[in-house]
Amino acid sequence: MYTKELLDRIKKSEQEFPRLFANCEKREWGLLFFNDYEKESHDANHAIIYPERIPDLSEVLREITAFYRSREILPRIYFPFEEGYFEEQRAHLNEAGYGINSYSPHDILCLPENVFVPGESDLDIRIVTQWDDSLGRDIFIPADEAYEIEIAKRSLEAGSFLVAGFWEERAVSLFQFHVSPYDCTRLDYILTAPEYRGRGFARDIFRAGLNLCRERELPPCYTWCANGTSQRMCEEAGFVSRFNLPAGVAVYGSNK
Repeated sequence: MYTKELLDRIKKSEQEFPRLFANCEKREWGLLFFNDYEKESHDANHAIIYPERIPDLSEVLREITAFYRSREILPRIYFPFEEGYFEEQRAHLNEAGYGINSYSPHDILCLPENVFVPGESDLDIRIVTQWDDSLGRDIFIPADEAYEIEIAKRSLEAGSFLVAGFWEERAVSLFQFHVSPYDCTRLDYILTAPEYRGRGFARDIFRAGLNLCRERELPPCYTWCANGTSQRMCEEAGFVSRFNLPAGVAVYGSNK
């Protein structure tokens, strides 16, 4: 299952997932994602570069900067998957006005095929096919993530899967994922309303979503975890670590 070809597909999926909810302009050297309705979203507004296609980085940086500034969006560039590239190019980035923020590498976890994740839940778990405003009102807004509402809505309209859990007819937890054009399933987002956290609802909705992947015979699932809680949920469900990807961002105006 874990072939180099699959890992290459995961890398491409990880670079291009914003196509679900953002506009995208293609250049010879990479991609420009932008979103005029949500300019504060990093995932919806950033550039991807392919180092092997760049003869003159300084020229590319000028083009990226002009593109985003013309739209009143803060220019940012996500780390390419070429190890150490931004550090090697730090002088060029700083000269162009970009500072580098490095994060811990993303540990890519994959779920073995045909794994059923057992577990019962007191939640009323539903597969959402049309956007329900209660998801924004009851989950995103209380969690101070209102900026994600339009992104989640557009992702659903573009064909992503959305599983939601309801408690006494109130939306309390959701899990969103999609099948990428590169034939793997990216687990995008899981969120629980703050007042309902600590009750196992995120775990319940996560397991329900994974079993839906199995029932629909979706391509191999992968994800990376932003915190220890999600890491534990993935390990309990049978995910295994396969490889790391460099993580970070170069942001315009942060070179001081």
